[in-house]
Amino acid sequence: MCIENKDFLDILREKDYNNFEKEYNKGMLNFLIKIAPFTNKRTYFKIYNNGNIIKYGFNKIYLYLAFLNEISTEKLIDFLDKKNRIKFKKIDRLSGISTKKLSQNIFKIFYNRDFNIAIKYCKELYLKDKNLFIELITKYVLMNDIYSEKSLFFISFIELTKYIENKNDIDYILYPFIYYLVNRESDFYEYENSKEEKIDIETKIFENYDKLLCLEGLNILAYYILLKKSNIENKDRYYFIILNKIDTLKVKNKLSKEEEKIIGKFLNIIKG
Repeated sequence: MCIENKDFLDILREKDYNNFEKEYNKGMLNFLIKIAPFTNKRTYFKIYNNGNIIKYGFNKIYLYLAFLNEISTEKLIDFLDKKNRIKFKKIDRLSGISTKKLSQNIFKIFYNRDFNIAIKYCKELYLKDKNLFIELITKYVLMNDIYSEKSLFFISFIELTKYIENKNDIDYILYPFIYYLVNRESDFYEYENSKEEKIDIETKIFENYDKLLCLEGLNILAYYILLKKSNIENKDRYYFIILNKIDTLKVKNKLSKEEEKIIGKFLNIIKG
């Protein structure tokens, strides 16, 4: 069964803020369902004959919805891409595959970047064992470069799952997240070259508070929050990655006003 959004598409085309706000006010789950086809790019990586490379981040609408209580209608509607609308079908179940086999194959599937298989495996694992799904995806995401924004998207995904009311509703948020995870290239260089060192990483973070008030800092904090909440062994290896990112942070992209509020929330989460 295809997901249709003809009326919502008209709202986006006309920038009908009043009806857009009505859809938003119907509840988060309804809104997540409505926006799902309009939040992904067809590709997150482009390379041109002249050698230029462009990498695209995930759609920040999910970050804003996850961590902000109030967001302007104008801001939200600008995140949605009516030109690159993606029509997708309900994600099929793989009920016959055991949890053990699902978990054993998940990293290999991500590495092969086969979205059609990855989305089915992830849905089945999520429905069979949500905690195991979060544990495995956390580990995979933390192996990736911090600035890939995969950590930032994943903590948004986890936060938004609280609005899921039945098992089939997970499709509408799982699809955009896994689509990004598979289509945004992986970079394990820093993980492969990290060391296990005893580091008081939280002291380091708060000593560099002002330095982290940027988009790069937002990604670093999201990465650390995921790590802190996880049961991953050898966390010192990941602390080394964070330390290196903080020490080498030079190019600083400005935060939007909304992102400034979110980074404040992240720092409060870290404080506990």
